[in-house]
Amino acid sequence: MAAEFGLRLNAPKTEWMCFGHQPAATQMPYTSDGTTVHLARTGNFKYLGAMILSTGSDVKTRIGQAWSAVSALTNVWRSPLSRQRKVQLFAVCVATVLTYGSETWTLTKSAIKELASAHGAMLRLALGCNVGITRDAPHVSDFDLYDEFPPLSVQLVERMLRYAGHASRREGHPLSDAVHFSCNAYLAEVSRLTEIPVELLPLVMTDRRQWHDTVEKATHSFAAAEEERLRDKRATQLQAKGISAPLPRRCWSFTDKEKNAREKNAAAHSTATITTTTRAIPLYHSDTCTKIWVDGSCANSVAGFGVFFARGDPRNQALKVPGPGTNNRAELWGILAALRSCGSSAVIAILSDSTLALFALEDATFTENLDLVASIRLELSARTATTLGIKVASHVEKKGHPPLDVHLGNEAADVLADRGAQRGDLPTLAANCGRHNRSPYPAEILFLREGDVGVPTTYAEIRSMRSGL
Repeated sequence: MAAEFGLRLNAPKTEWMCFGHQPAATQMPYTSDGTTVHLARTGNFKYLGAMILSTGSDVKTRIGQAWSAVSALTNVWRSPLSRQRKVQLFAVCVATVLTYGSETWTLTKSAIKELASAHGAMLRLALGCNVGITRDAPHVSDFDLYDEFPPLSVQLVERMLRYAGHASRREGHPLSDAVHFSCNAYLAEVSRLTEIPVELLPLVMTDRRQWHDTVEKATHSFAAAEEERLRDKRATQLQAKGISAPLPRRCWSFTDKEKNAREKNAAAHSTATITTTTRAIPLYHSDTCTKIWVDGSCANSVAGFGVFFARGDPRNQALKVPGPGTNNRAELWGILAALRSCGSSAVIAILSDSTLALFALEDATFTENLDLVASIRLELSARTATTLGIKVASHVEKKGHPPLDVHLGNEAADVLADRGAQRGDLPTLAANCGRHNRSPYPAEILFLREGDVGVPTTYAEIRSMRSGL
């Protein structure tokens, strides 16, 4: 390739390295101008200032360069600048050197501890705490040192998780393949921090907004644990001196450009309602559309879900939700079972009395029940036909609402959900739609209201439907 641009490879200075599968060969033959030389193999090299495939050596290099940056600013640290100004200079001139390329590191607990220890020592030197700049400087604990900003460990976790999502979304790019297929330890660490199974990570990362919320939740959870650790350590130090005093809570701020936008969007989502797509109405009434009612039931953390197609239909289901259940999990289980009960090329209409569950078809700004939401998206990714979502009212007879025929199926699904909570049959999250195609919504998803599709009926027909199951 170099020869095509008039360049020549300097063989004595060239080495090669292999990613992923490691062959046994230690040399690679290279022929130029009729002469064959053997290029030596290396296990690591520096690229753009970072060591490739060696977090340990890169961490040590970064720590050494950061100490050099601290030493170069000794006159600044000795000056009468305010603490706030010194912290700002430290973040710009030292912390950036220390954390350069940290997004790609496999941050084990030992690596995080080594970096955090070095960061704390450098910061104390910059602020004149417990070091030789001022001999009579009072002791400053880690809890007091990080009073206005989070420790380095929290910042490293947030940066790593954000980069993992960014790399994953580069579909078809070698960067994405490297993250998902070559870096097992890296993905295992991401899975541990986010509490998401490794096999579901690519799917969750595909949705940028969902992954941002997942990162924020994981970062705050890690920060809370870190604050508790520093608090307990400081309390132990004070007790050893016979001092018993309450320690204040830390309100660490996270610099996130999209935080305000996501909070605004989440507020709008919480008050959102199902709106009708006019084009979906004739599609619902067509003979090719399969109607499926789903409902959930939960009492004393024992939940079940029901899936109703029609009287006597063998696809009707009444199953128990695995583990401690909630109404939301039961509703999501119902939608997942409905999607798995139909072919990917069939137009289906899912009718539910849960607005939250229906939004899982299209959106996932909420981070609860990620295992179920991810599985639902996996099923949707394999569909080629339109999926309709319809919000129906629940228990219309008790509420005195004028009944519609869409309520008949909802009442039937409610009966099946109650039965499911009493049964021992458990479903599974294992996917049955083949390999996920990395495209979250290739098929069309539309929403309707019950008033747009329902036909008036009577309470007697609802009671008849219940008793006929």
